[in-house]
Parts: sequence; C-alpha cells; structure tokens
Amino acid sequence: MKSFFILLFLYLCSLSGFSQQHYPLKLNFGYGTAYSFATVDGQKSFRPHQQSALVAEGRWSQQWSLNTEETKLKSWENFLYNAQFYFGVEKQLNERFILASGLEIGGRNFTLTEYRIQDGRDLGPIIEAYYANRMQRAYLVTSLPLLLKTSLNQKGKLQVLALSGIALNYAHSLERNTAFYKSKELSTFFPSLHVGLEVKERYLNRVSIDFGWQIGLANILKDEVVIYTGLKTGDGIQRYAVESKGSHVRAGICFYFNAPSIKKPVPIVALPPSIPPIGKTIDIALESGPFQLSIVDDQTIDDDSVKIMQDGQVVIEAIGLQKNEQCFELQLDSTLGETEIRIIALNDGRIKPNTMRVIIKQYGKEVNNAFIRTETTHSVQILLRTSK
Repeated sequence: MKSFFILLFLYLCSLSGFSQQHYPLKLNFGYGTAYSFATVDGQKSFRPHQQSALVAEGRWSQQWSLNTEETKLKSWENFLYNAQFYFGVEKQLNERFILASGLEIGGRNFTLTEYRIQDGRDLGPIIEAYYANRMQRAYLVTSLPLLLKTSLNQKGKLQVLALSGIALNYAHSLERNTAFYKSKELSTFFPSLHVGLEVKERYLNRVSIDFGWQIGLANILKDEVVIYTGLKTGDGIQRYAVESKGSHVRAGICFYFNAPSIKKPVPIVALPPSIPPIGKTIDIALESGPFQLSIVDDQTIDDDSVKIMQDGQVVIEAIGLQKNEQCFELQLDSTLGETEIRIIALNDGRIKPNTMRVIIKQYGKEVNNAFIRTETTHSVQILLRTSK
C-alpha cells in the first residue's frame, strides 16, 4: 500500500514537468457519486429454488449509511464510502487535447437480497415486505486515472469533451459475516477502462460536470451467500459466490483552483491626458464576436503595470502584471471590421523595460501568443481584423 502512494507521488511530479508557459497545469477538486454493480455466480438475478429468489441490486455511493452503529465503521470511513473524491491535475496539449490524471478515493456498494416466493407465484414486483435476508456490501477504491480529454466542439459558450483512458485501482473490502452473507477482508489491484463526457463553460473553466462509465477488468471480491430458505423445502443450504469487477456508472462536479478568471471590462469614456506614440504593431485576423485577451508577466515580477485601451476608450485603467494569466473578454464588431487594442506602460517596474506576454484566444483556441516589451515613452498597438 505504501509503495502504491509513493509511485503515485512520483508519477504526478513527472507529469508536472511537462508544463509549458502558455499551457500551465490546472489543479482541480471533484466530488461525485458512483452506481456500482455485482453478480451472483455470473448472473444479476436468479431463482436458486422454488421458495426464494436471490437478487443483486446496484446502489449509488450516497446510499451508504453514515450511521456508525449500522455500518460498524468510523465516521470518517463512512464519509469516504458515501461519495467519490477526486484531486486532479490537467495538462493541455493543444487546443483540442488535454491529458488528465490525479488521485480518486470513494466507496462502491450494492445489496444482495433473498426474496421469499410463495408456491406457484413468480417473483413479480419486488416488494420490501417479502425479503427474507438482505446484506449491504461495500468496498473502498483508491484510483489513479490517466485520461485523454478531446474537445468535440470549437465554438459556443459550453465546451463538450469526450473522456477516454484507463485507471489503476486499489480496492479494499472489510470482513463481514452474518448468517446470510460471508466475506473476507481483501485487498486487490485491478485495472479498468474509462469512457465518458465532460461539459464546462468554455471561457471561465472554473467548473465542469462529467458523466462516465468505468469497466472493471478483474474480479475484486471473494464473497459467499448462504441461502437457508432451502432448509424448509428439503433442498438444503445453498451457497453462491458473489463477484464484482468494480464496473460502475459515475457522475460528478469538478472545481478548478488556478483557472484564469475572465472579466468584462467597462469602457471609460474619458481619454487620458496623453497617449504615447506607437512603438510596435501586431496585426491579427479574428472572426467577429467575443474574444479573450490575457496578459501575464512571464519574467521576473518587478511591479510592472499597464493601461489597456480599445478603440480610443480606456477599458482597464491600471493593472499590475502577475505570474498568473489575467483574462479579459472583449468584442470584435463585424460592422466595423477591425478593432484597435492599445497597451500602455504606466511604469517600467524595477527592471526596464516593461515586459509581458499577450495571448489572444477565441472560441477556446489560441490565436496569437506574443512576447512584448514596452516603456512609458511608447505603446504597443494590436490590430484585430475580421477574417470572415
């Protein structure tokens, strides 16, 4: 167990080394639920004899009881069994693909129920009053997923991504013995395949919702169900093996810690007393509509600050440059055909000149990434022209 977490730590450290300047690593935390399955001797439900039917029923993580007296577990253990918790890291490879990994821990649970059947009647609708024995079974799973996220659409406020990949899992189940159900404490490593969809707001990238299906590739339980109902009919005690491969349906919500915030600046009509002459011009072709302008100080942080204007109006009066991207959503009007962005240095910082990286994105795609130098004596002009 200790070696597993050591390998996990080394793996995440190696992944963080792949970061590039304009595609920084994104950290996130997720919370979700899983609907798990089990089978009895390879079947989901069957009739061992005329007097009873044994049924395996899937359950959601949140259906696990938090009552310590009922589960015989500590409060913090019940908390882990009751949901899925995920700590992740993402590395964007390009405009379409993202590599994601992390650490997930959460419970899987299901029930095995023996239902009484009266002579000459089929099982019919399952009614709670007719069960003879019931056992809720759970196991805790720690997972190391490796997923590839593929963007399915390049435009629109919502971005849809297809998820595909594998997960290395460590399952631990506790010993539980009753007259009906017998299980041994068991720890198992098993692989699983993952497919799913993720939906998130394209520009903010603060929150996402995901849905998935994970297919386990190895049995992780060695439990036994003992059917005593057969004694009444002379059939004797029936014993059946219970299997679960960790397959489950899942849903969750994910929060990103260091995603750049996007602001909509409000133009200030009054012009500044003086505008420095243009020292550099950058010409960029864009589609008409919204676009994002990000600025970041990727050199030594020395208290540089700038003013940003659009078409002669001040949209950002003063902003200090930081290591993290500061993103602003602006508009390119199709009726005008072009818009002018002017970046004016308010100071030279502690180290001349004023340096920054300016990134232009539209519909989730990076259009331009430029490193610029400017001083208080001149400004940088960015001309954005409609390409369509």
